[in-house]
Amino acid sequence: MSVASAAAQEQTSPEESDKSYDTIVVTGRLREERLLDVPETIQLFSAEAIETAGIEGVDDLSLLVPNFSYISSQDAGLVALNIRGIGQVRNGEPSVAIVVDGVQLSSPDQIRQPFFDLKSIEVLKGPQGALYGRNAIGGAIIINTKPPSDEFETTVEAGVGNGNRKSAQFVASGPIVEGKLRFRVSGNWTEFDGLIDNVTLNEKADFEEGHNIRGRLIFDPTESLSIDLRGSYGRYYAGGNFVPLPNGEPNNTSIPVQSGINGDSTRYLRDASLKIDYKTTIGKITSVTSWSQTTVDLFEELGHGIPNPTLAAAQARRAEAISEDLRLSSPSDQRLRYTIGAYYLHNSPDLATTLYLLDPDLDPAVAIPVALNDNTTKAYAFYGQLNYDLLDNLELTLALRYDNQDVEQINDLAGGAVTDASFDAVQPKVSLAYKPTPDLLLYATYAEGFRSGGINPPSPVFPLIYQADETENYEIGLKVELLDGDASVNLSGFRTDYTHQAINALIGAYQGTTTIPKTKFYGAEASFTWRIAEGLDLIGGFGWLDGEIRDFDGTSLYVGNASPLSYRYSGNLSAQYTVPFESFEVISRVDYTHNRGLYWNVINEDKQDPVNLVNAKIIFDFDPFQFEVWSENLFNERYLQEVCAIEFCGGTTDIGWPNSPRRFGATARYKF
Repeated sequence: MSVASAAAQEQTSPEESDKSYDTIVVTGRLREERLLDVPETIQLFSAEAIETAGIEGVDDLSLLVPNFSYISSQDAGLVALNIRGIGQVRNGEPSVAIVVDGVQLSSPDQIRQPFFDLKSIEVLKGPQGALYGRNAIGGAIIINTKPPSDEFETTVEAGVGNGNRKSAQFVASGPIVEGKLRFRVSGNWTEFDGLIDNVTLNEKADFEEGHNIRGRLIFDPTESLSIDLRGSYGRYYAGGNFVPLPNGEPNNTSIPVQSGINGDSTRYLRDASLKIDYKTTIGKITSVTSWSQTTVDLFEELGHGIPNPTLAAAQARRAEAISEDLRLSSPSDQRLRYTIGAYYLHNSPDLATTLYLLDPDLDPAVAIPVALNDNTTKAYAFYGQLNYDLLDNLELTLALRYDNQDVEQINDLAGGAVTDASFDAVQPKVSLAYKPTPDLLLYATYAEGFRSGGINPPSPVFPLIYQADETENYEIGLKVELLDGDASVNLSGFRTDYTHQAINALIGAYQGTTTIPKTKFYGAEASFTWRIAEGLDLIGGFGWLDGEIRDFDGTSLYVGNASPLSYRYSGNLSAQYTVPFESFEVISRVDYTHNRGLYWNVINEDKQDPVNLVNAKIIFDFDPFQFEVWSENLFNERYLQEVCAIEFCGGTTDIGWPNSPRRFGATARYKF
């Protein structure tokens, strides 16, 4: 039973009377379509829902989407996403295609970036490789920023919170040449001293500081031609410290951060893109050209969080990428609709890791390079999708994509030794959607997914080349609108046959990826939205996932164990109540998330206790002035957001990363 869309998330104003799916449009299939017409598991968040729910990053998003987990630790860029059991490993390719304004992110270090000034977010589940390529094996997240406006508008915002949190945000938008050229500039800044104590240094361990700016120009010289130019820059600086754990105690939160060195990291993001749309008699030609540059610098101790470490490590990750996506899409108002295209990516993700021996003052005394790799990735793809209305209420979808990825690694520590690997796959998709009534959609889908393999940094621990992930996914689903648009229910069930599931280990200073030959997942998801009364909305979702290892290394080792890093049960429930007064309105929202059944590794000896999180917000809207008070992790739930056992992290103890304690604050916003 599945998280599809939440219609009520589109209705944040009690004045809205038309709540039907007719008003809800998604773009996940590279064209604008009514949500109820799309045979996909989709959860949609409008601009109003993003703002009201306080969705400021992928971490917040994951709390509102069942069967979707997010883990971040260690440095400013490192994340691990998991959708329906399809996960991501350190420094590896994402399991989800993340697309911002038509540009697919090329580096996993780009994922952990702030959401601001957004128009919508669409979360598509199940393999989306037919349209989005090699990294859409688990799904796709489509992020659309707000476009430049036809009229001048400005928004300024300032906020404060505990941990000496301070933030600011601005937006300016409007026409430059009436009807032809429009601009939009937005940016944000955040500073946070932290809430987690490092008891050895008497300092905070979870400090953060970041700023971002984004600019966008849209030029419409004719009715047929549109040019969209976009660029952004961001810097993020953060602390990251682990704690030593007694072996076999993955839920012990009593041990403080006690590192003799406060680990920290800095990440820079730079990107630019040019999107050109040209309408012809046979359809719309779209070209999306992009460039991005990502850098991450990390320094941390390797003493497993103890006050007097003798080892430390530094890691530098650099990536520069260019890509081109060219496609032709037919008009949407015809019985046969098609999209055909080609994609190219050139990426240079370089890695340097250095081990340091520390002197008694904990300063680096001896530097030992352990990895220095110049990597190059070249990928290209050809894809197409046909949608044909067999009957007025019966649609057939056929899609096919061929992906090829060549990877080269130059090991500068071994005299420039070169290692090459090539991975390719054909990803088909077939879907049948039936609408017996205008308010009911039934669908069945078969799709295959692919994620490229890669080359590990040279080490005595890991194989040099690891294999590509592949999945076969079967899904059936239902979407229905009830009570004249006041309610919607979405159900789905799926099975995924997973080959070469990637897993990661950090052993001493060496980090690498291996694979599980065979894993099988069964799952079900459900979601609902219900406008109980005028201004009162309930939004909920539930996910169940049963992942089992069927083959590990050709023996019985770990066979029958649960697949790691995915929740067996996950769910969320949100209540939002809007009360209008004569000159203002009050919007109250509470979000509850429950996750349980996660194993940290294939051994299945380390299991996370159930996690219950509550976020709350009250908004006083005087239009154009807004004031809000908010809290994240309202009841101060304490847990470890990641645990790494000795077997996978080396050293002498298990280690863990503590979650953020309760945060709260206030924000003021004025729209000119």
